Amino acid sequence: MKTSQATDTTSGHQFELWFRSIFIEGRSYAFPCDESGHVDLDALSTVGRNNYFFARGVVGREVLYPSVRTIEPQVSISSERLALAKIVADG
Repeated sequence: MKTSQATDTTSGHQFELWFRSIFIEGRSYAFPCDESGHVDLDALSTVGRNNYFFARGVVGREVLYPSVRTIEPQVSISSERLALAKIVADG
């Protein structure tokens, strides 16, 4: 389950608390958090909260101990600029 990430307003970085599966490569749970790994449970949906509690409950059995990941902010590119970039790249 992937949700939107929390943003550190001073650096513009986003953070997520990441629980990686022990057994299945590529499976993980990620939740928005602050730099210290604190998740705002009130900001999560009911499904998100349930997934968070599940992930916490199976640490060491299904998932590894969580880590805080820094995610660079994504820049929005308009479709017009994307099309122009494609034209320039194609020459």
